[in-house]
Amino acid sequence: MLRPGQPEVVFSPQVCYWRSLDYNEINPRFLFYLMTSHEFQSELHAVMTHGSMAADYVSLADQRNFDLTFPPIETQNTIASILGALDDKIELNRRMNATLESLARAIFKSWFVDFDPVKINAGQMPEDGHDPKVLDLFPSTFQDSDLGPIPEGWEPCVFDDLIDFVIGGDWGKETFRDDFVEEVRCIRGADIPDLQDGGVGKMPTRFIKSNSLKKRSLLAGSLAFEISGGSPTQSTGRPVLITQTFLDRIPTPVTCSNFCRFIRLKKSVSPFYVYTMLRWLYDRDEFLQYENGTTGIKNLAFKLFASTHQLLSPPEEVMQEFDRVAAGYYEMIARHGAQSQELARLRYTLLPQLLSGELPVPAALTATEEALA
Repeated sequence: MLRPGQPEVVFSPQVCYWRSLDYNEINPRFLFYLMTSHEFQSELHAVMTHGSMAADYVSLADQRNFDLTFPPIETQNTIASILGALDDKIELNRRMNATLESLARAIFKSWFVDFDPVKINAGQMPEDGHDPKVLDLFPSTFQDSDLGPIPEGWEPCVFDDLIDFVIGGDWGKETFRDDFVEEVRCIRGADIPDLQDGGVGKMPTRFIKSNSLKKRSLLAGSLAFEISGGSPTQSTGRPVLITQTFLDRIPTPVTCSNFCRFIRLKKSVSPFYVYTMLRWLYDRDEFLQYENGTTGIKNLAFKLFASTHQLLSPPEEVMQEFDRVAAGYYEMIARHGAQSQELARLRYTLLPQLLSGELPVPAALTATEEALA
């Protein structure tokens, strides 16, 4: 469904689109929710062609013969309004999270790329509201290094210098059996975008061995780092920062698949600094130079990256201050993600009840207002 301000799009021959020709008969937003309903999906799967070589297919002729329930337009408008309010809040949370992420990155760039506090201390630029306590943590001069000019007393490093422990993930088994007795949620590459946005993705439930869980259970402050997957236009190297807020939302321990690495940082190293730094490197396509495999699945040469790529190691007190500042932004991102998850769950619950008439509209309005309060 197109949203206000959304750029124009085109679609491939494998995609069709539905639209309302008369808004007095069919509310477009109601149509969108109807298409996500069990009723619509049942019609879809009833006529779906499953090919051994080709993808599943539903013809346009079959779609035109779907038997669907359309309540009066007044009811459609009400349902669209109720469910739309939930989706609008989810979208607002997404935009706020994007803003919070950009604020954390802006501070990272100012401190660790442009070195603005050093320039301020050197009298090369105005303070512009910088916290004097932060400025006191930075020197007023630069020194030459392999990375170019860096703050006096700071040191270049490689990723290995920041890591206390690293191990590959474990995909485990789909069911409880033999020695695979520990139930976990497993982070895959497909979950990473939602996890970065404060959500919990659609992590599958897997079962791994007890000794594997002891080594691979993700703890607050650790990282899951993608080392396999990607595409011609998307590199590997996407990170996920594990926070206690995230772990509190998951009913089982969390691990990552064998397409990822579990990374535990040294106690003196700020997890928010490392996470933001890895996001910075990813957005600059720095990981492309460490990828191998030109066909099929691409792999990141993690050991080569971790042992050779030059990074910056700020003093511990500077990283701790960044940790303190950035933690507030990432905590808000996590809260918005948690709220969006609950709103999506409510929308999923309300949809069939509203479409069937099982739930009175006033009750649905009350539930929505309480969730948005």
